[in-house]
Amino acid sequence: DVTHEGRANLRNDRLEFISLFYEYAKQNPKGAPCSWSEWLADPNTPSQQR
Repeated sequence: DVTHEGRANLRNDRLEFISLFYEYAKQNPKGAPCSWSEWLADPNTPSQQR
């Protein structure tokens, strides 16, 4: 059931991950100049600006 709370949370988490990874990929083609972990830790990334 797609209305189940657990599935809704999983779906929202996945959507957030995909959105963030898309931004990372646009800013860092071929993984350069920083890794995914470094990018997430940067206070200027969208994930840190919430």
